[in-house]
Amino acid sequence: MSLQELGSLGEFIGGIAVLVTLIYLAVQLRQGNQLNRSASIRTFMHEYNETLAQLKDPGFAKLLRYGSKNFDGLSRNDQARVAVWLEQVLRTGLAGSFTDPKGENPVTHHVDVTFATLVRLPGFQQWWRRYSAPYEIIAPDYVRRVEELAEPFTSVYEFCPWMEPTDEELREWASS
Repeated sequence: MSLQELGSLGEFIGGIAVLVTLIYLAVQLRQGNQLNRSASIRTFMHEYNETLAQLKDPGFAKLLRYGSKNFDGLSRNDQARVAVWLEQVLRTGLAGSFTDPKGENPVTHHVDVTFATLVRLPGFQQWWRRYSAPYEIIAPDYVRRVEELAEPFTSVYEFCPWMEPTDEELREWASS
């Protein structure tokens, strides 16, 4: 074998080695992206679950239930507490939309649907009408998606009847 043939063989083997290395790097990059996505979803779900865990407090759960019917009837302090909670749900969904802009991932879609069904409740509609305006500027696609998701759903009260305050509870709350 001549020196020129050995050089050509070396170039061929080098080309194969570069190709194998590129394939290996592509696989590693893909696995890294999948791990990052998984970590993002775990963090996202942790934030969502932490927000929902606040409902374990019976006083806050009662406050939220009343606010779902009549947000404007809450004291300003209670409005602030409920608004902050709704804001947490909203921001969790918004954070998910940055990694999943179309809401195609079942996890981010679930959070979006949760928020959408909440803002359909009469009291939370009062809050949403005032509060959505800044988000229509910051994240118009997300606001549009939430509002579109809310349309076909029935009231949360239908599939979570415990959420709706009874007339007696409303009277009790109004008199306190």
